[in-house]
Amino acid sequence: MAATESELTWSTCCIYALRDPDTNEIRYVGATTHGKSRMLQHLQLKTSKIERPLSDWLILLRQKGKEPRFEVLCKLTGPLQERLLLACERDAIKRLCWRHDLLNIQCNLRKIEERRRKWRSRMISYQGKTQCCAAWARELGISRERLRQRLDAYPLEKAMNPPSRRKVIA
Repeated sequence: MAATESELTWSTCCIYALRDPDTNEIRYVGATTHGKSRMLQHLQLKTSKIERPLSDWLILLRQKGKEPRFEVLCKLTGPLQERLLLACERDAIKRLCWRHDLLNIQCNLRKIEERRRKWRSRMISYQGKTQCCAAWARELGISRERLRQRLDAYPLEKAMNPPSRRKVIA
C-alpha cells in the first residue's frame, strides 16, 4: 500500500508520483529525500528549465484552481539510499512511461528515440517502387533528415522531387 504524504519525514527517501486531479493519470515520477518540501517546490514551480513540460502542466492546473495529487509509490531506507533511490526512480519511469503520458524528460527522450527508430524503418512507396527512407534519400541525393523534413512539409509527389542543386551558368 502506498504511503501518504503525512507519513513522510525529512529522512525518508521515496519514489513519488504526481497525479492529475481530473483524470487520476500519473504525469510525473520523481525521487526525493524530502517528500513534503519537494511537493512544495513543485507547487511553487521551482523546477529546472529542462522540466518545462512539468512546469507548464502545473501552471495549467493552478489556473484551474487545482493541484496535483502527491502519491508515494515506495519508501526506501538503508545505507545506500541515494544510489538505490536514483535506480528505483529510473526503474519506475521506465515501467510507467509506456502506460502514462509522463512529463519526465527521460521519458520524453525515450519517446523521441522511438519515433526516430520508426522513421529509420519507414517504407515509402513512390512510382511503383517501395524503399526505406534512407534508400530514397541516397537515390535522390539528399540526406535522410532533409527527406524527412520534405515528407513532413509537402505532399509525396513534391517531397520526392527536390529542386536541383546544379548551378546554371549563363
